[in-house]
Amino acid sequence: MNRGPAPATLRPLPACLAALALCFAPAAQACPVEVIEARIGAEAAQAGEADASHAARSPELLRGASAFATAQAARQVISVGRDWQFTGQVVANPEDPPEGVATPYRVQANGGPAIVATELLEELVLGGHASATLSLAGRLMKQPDGGQLVVLTSWRVINL
Repeated sequence: MNRGPAPATLRPLPACLAALALCFAPAAQACPVEVIEARIGAEAAQAGEADASHAARSPELLRGASAFATAQAARQVISVGRDWQFTGQVVANPEDPPEGVATPYRVQANGGPAIVATELLEELVLGGHASATLSLAGRLMKQPDGGQLVVLTSWRVINL
């Protein structure tokens, strides 16, 4: 005796469960970035200082790149990058920005990493310290193409 196919109401259940699981997966992956962004943003707001996770506002630093893409890149570097420190100078970066991300300066070292245009870099440049010897700290992330991006989290002038 052939019972035939299962009732129609039971067939889509596995598909519904799979779709439901997929709906919550991106939210779980986005949590670390949001937590870090909120922590950095709140700390910067309380201190009244520049925020390392916000893109620079200056058109000279953005150089036609997207402020949104620059801020997203900064948040990604902060969340997945590793701690980084450097003492030396920064130089203008003549290269085109990678994928719409503003990187107007780079570390003056052989093949040094490009510095993402954040509010902190803007504070450094507009303060007239770009040509000084600096102590820099931040987060470094290697890109798939072999390049490196840095987001500054602090800087200090060592020598004018």
